[in-house]
Amino acid sequence: MQHWLVIDLEATTEEGGWPVTDMEIIEIGASLVNAGGHEIEYFQRFVRPTRRPHLTHFCRQLTQ
Repeated sequence: MQHWLVIDLEATTEEGGWPVTDMEIIEIGASLVNAGGHEIEYFQRFVRPTRRPHLTHFCRQLTQ
């Protein structure tokens, strides 16, 4: 049976965007999906940024 692993990353940013090298992952999500498109399992975790531990207002609004 064929399965797909779909991964979603959320990262720090500001309006207008930051260079990728300045972004930090703040959330990891993943879903295991079967060939029929049905989710079998999922995973979600928040990650604490270290270089900029306080999220910008724009980032909080975007990811809520």
